[in-house]
Amino acid sequence: MVDWFYVSKLARQKKKDAKAKPDYWRPGDIITENDRQLLQAVLDRASELGYTPTKREVQGISRLKGRFRTWRNVIAAANLTWLDAPEQQQLRADARKVNLPAKQEPIQPQQ
Repeated sequence: MVDWFYVSKLARQKKKDAKAKPDYWRPGDIITENDRQLLQAVLDRASELGYTPTKREVQGISRLKGRFRTWRNVIAAANLTWLDAPEQQQLRADARKVNLPAKQEPIQPQQ
């Protein structure tokens, strides 16, 4: 005799497995060599800027999001300081002051 409840349960589980999302990295997971290669761009950019970069400041964000899902997970995996930490906000503000173009005098029309 066939146990239809069990067969139905297996069918539902098979369907669920087919729809399963990709294997995203979560805080606490092991960082693989492939993960390190992905994170190297973030670490290089952080070293270059002197602070934790935002996602707009890093190239190849789609590959990072494909593995780590969120920028917060990328920052955690790279072992960088959070973007909203006061020292990071101050470093970003200081960098903006340095990179602002010099204020130019308005051009006066000739008469």
